[in-house]
Amino acid sequence: MCGRKFKVVLLFVLVTVLAIGVFSGQAANAQPKYKFFYVSHMGPADPNSNWFTVGMKRFEERYSDVSVEYLTPPSPTPRGQLQMLKTAIAMAPDGLIVSMTAPEMFDATLRDAIKKGIPVVAFNIADPRPEDERIPYLTYVGGDEYLTGYRLGKRYLELRGKPTKVAVFQFNPAHVGLEARAKGMKDVMKEVGVPTEKVALSPDAGESMSVMTSYLTANPEVDMVFAVTTYGEPWTVSVLKKLGKENEVDIIGVDASPTSLEGIKRGIIVAAQSQGFYLQAYLPLTILYMYSRYGLSPAADVLTGPIVIDKTNVDKFIKMVKTIFGEEIYNKLVAWR
Repeated sequence: MCGRKFKVVLLFVLVTVLAIGVFSGQAANAQPKYKFFYVSHMGPADPNSNWFTVGMKRFEERYSDVSVEYLTPPSPTPRGQLQMLKTAIAMAPDGLIVSMTAPEMFDATLRDAIKKGIPVVAFNIADPRPEDERIPYLTYVGGDEYLTGYRLGKRYLELRGKPTKVAVFQFNPAHVGLEARAKGMKDVMKEVGVPTEKVALSPDAGESMSVMTSYLTANPEVDMVFAVTTYGEPWTVSVLKKLGKENEVDIIGVDASPTSLEGIKRGIIVAAQSQGFYLQAYLPLTILYMYSRYGLSPAADVLTGPIVIDKTNVDKFIKMVKTIFGEEIYNKLVAWR
């Protein structure tokens, strides 16, 4: 079944690439003007948002008949994202690209938009419910977040062996994708008999660092931490240094962000993963464009990750990210000083 789905997705991608080559030269004269909106939980404070800035810019350069806007709430909460969704829908776009951080909360709003003829592509986080229950979007483009936690845990076991106890630092418990990462890590550690505890935190640095300090003080046996967001990595390191445990506790991070990549390179964190952010930025726009103009849509979800990153392959990712972001922006986004 997986092989069949892969072939279907590959066929769609090949057809899309051919269509891009044939029709992109006509885009400048195409009418009407298409307006697509990203409605994301990743704001300016999240370094991963830079992938979308770059991807959207390159898409608009290639397709001058398309305008793209990236909407995100002031704080990465599902309720804030829902308000952004309603704002976007009120502007009658030709398509929406939405990270499904809280699909049950978004359900009625998105179903109503789809009934009104606005196509939706899910990105970064899928609706985890069964297909007959989930929001009827065209497709999902992004990583498998359960596998992110599972494969990062498995790689840690290969590199370092069994830890005594694992703490999963969850910086946004309302986020279904981060919950899936936490479950993946817990499941792989359970298989080898390692106790794992999820610690509910928040996107606020001061609040989270206070809770982390108390938790690690009360649980001195913890010798591995899984930080489920990039922005949580430097907070974790700061707390460990404050407690004098920076050489006693390993950290697993996430994403091919400059902070994570340099963290691996410098030995601050053990591993992270790529979820194919550039593909998540560019491919959903391509799907909406092909659907809007030619009625084409993929027959299955498109998985872009996870790919585990550690010392063995980090240099390749650093080179790629510097090429896309530019060295100056890359260096500015590194949290380690």
